[in-house]
Amino acid sequence: MIDRGIGQGRVFTRGATVGSIGRLRAREERPPDFVTEYRMSNKKAKVLHHPPPDLLHPRPSRGIMRASFHCQIPVASEVMSQARRFAFTLVELLVVITIIGILIALLLPAVQAAREAARALQCKNNMRQLGVAMHGYHEAKGAFPSGLINGTYWSYLTMMLPYMEQTALYDLADFGTVGCWNTNSAFPDKKGVPARVLAVVNCPSDPKAGDICEYSDALGFFAGGNYYGMIGSERSATDGVLYRNSATMIAEIKDGTSNTIACCERGAVTDLACGWWACGAGASVTEPDGTKVFTGDSDFLLSAENGHTMGDAENTVHRFHPWSYHPGGSHFLMADASVHFFAYSINHQLFVDLTTRRGGEVVVLP
Repeated sequence: MIDRGIGQGRVFTRGATVGSIGRLRAREERPPDFVTEYRMSNKKAKVLHHPPPDLLHPRPSRGIMRASFHCQIPVASEVMSQARRFAFTLVELLVVITIIGILIALLLPAVQAAREAARALQCKNNMRQLGVAMHGYHEAKGAFPSGLINGTYWSYLTMMLPYMEQTALYDLADFGTVGCWNTNSAFPDKKGVPARVLAVVNCPSDPKAGDICEYSDALGFFAGGNYYGMIGSERSATDGVLYRNSATMIAEIKDGTSNTIACCERGAVTDLACGWWACGAGASVTEPDGTKVFTGDSDFLLSAENGHTMGDAENTVHRFHPWSYHPGGSHFLMADASVHFFAYSINHQLFVDLTTRRGGEVVVLP
């Protein structure tokens, strides 16, 4: 074995071993026309092929060339420079954070829109279930339920409980007590049927859906709802499908069940002082003979008197017309159990015509 120093490293013949660097072995013989040079630098072997000097400067006779390699052992400074760790600069981090913020800002509206679309679909399905329950009631009783039972003031929704798979809750209701709100006193916690929360009568887009109102110490608690029966063209009218002491039959809906609104939705008011799904008196009107009667308006019945416009939960005026937390409009249940979304821009007269059951109007759904 030949050993001679070259530069900062050492030179060995083919097959030599260099301490901790490892063992290099030439596994094949190269032709004598070239010299194979092995260099070890930065722990990596570089193989370079150089023509032997005698090819550049021919000699009269050329023997077999010897293949050799150079192994350069790296110094400590080179090892430390390679081991140095790299990191992001402050500017690079700010650029990355800015890009992430822009992406989130672009995606957030799309995510919110997708969530609202899902909530609107659930609201539509809830109203469709109410329509199926109404037709189940009609098939069993021969007519749609009364919008409001005068004297006891139970709602049409309470009448339909057995057809919404809520027979046990229906059995708890006392229909003989004058003033349904007085039935809460029969329960120790004053949470009778009026205080029970039903998901099917709540719109998932309403932030107060499922909330309970403690009206007073004497009357107890009342649960809110979002789906209201349609009285008709005005509060004192009886030309709709659901009104005080009504018993509307499908045969009486001369305008067609697909062209007549049976129910609508309205957002819950902030104080929950009205809008109870199970019972309530609502706004009153005075009969021609001077008798004051309660219509259920604003509690679980509404009319077309105030149109269909965007509402405000803080304003008491908006307790008396349909509106919702869906952008642009609200859902309406037709008498044939179909559900349609009407925009706030709907023509007022067209909206009034859709609430009457036998007005004789020729209408086209928007």
